[in-house]
Formats: sequence, structure tokens, C-alpha cells
Amino acid sequence: MVEHFKEFERGCQVSEQGTKLQPQLANAWFRHRRVLALAGKHQEAVEALEKGWHISPAGGYLQSVPGLVWLGESYQVLGDVGASKRSWEAACEGCQELRAFTVVFMYLNHK
Repeated sequence: MVEHFKEFERGCQVSEQGTKLQPQLANAWFRHRRVLALAGKHQEAVEALEKGWHISPAGGYLQSVPGLVWLGESYQVLGDVGASKRSWEAACEGCQELRAFTVVFMYLNHK
């Protein structure tokens, strides 16, 4: 709705319903953040991402890395260069963790 039809308010309302139906599901908050960012509501997007972040499982690199990239984008739009840079650096660290996990996983499955 937001990306293709430019129905920003309606899209944000529909997306928000996901967070109300599944308030303890980090991915619901991460997806809502994306809708808010597409609608140009970057401060609200940061807040939604932070809510998702606090309930995401430890070691959830698959979710956290894209979230950190999106957070960096939103902070950049908001003009907070320092927070943007920190988010992107954390995303890079998360990528390294994912890479290490993948190497171990591949090794164990090929033994």
C-alpha cells in the first residue's frame, strides 16, 4: 500500500495492526519500521525498530543485521550521522557473526 500505491496513512495503519496482533514478535516491529520509513516517518520508524530490538532473541543476527542497516538509513535521514555510522558498524559486526556461524554450520553438515 505504501510503496506501490502511495497510501501512506492507510498503509501505516494496516502495518500497525501487525504489532497489535503480535506485540512480542520482533519481526512485526521490524516490518512496521519498514512501512513507516517508506512513508517518510523516520522518527517513528526508529522507535518501532527499537521496540522490536528489545524483544528480539539473543543472537538473532538474521533479523538484526537488516534492522541495523535500516536503522542507519533512518538516522541518516534524520541527520544523526553519528548514530547512523554506529548502526552501520554494528551491522558489519553482525555480518561477521553470521559469516562465522555459516562457516561452522557448513563444516558440521559436511562432516
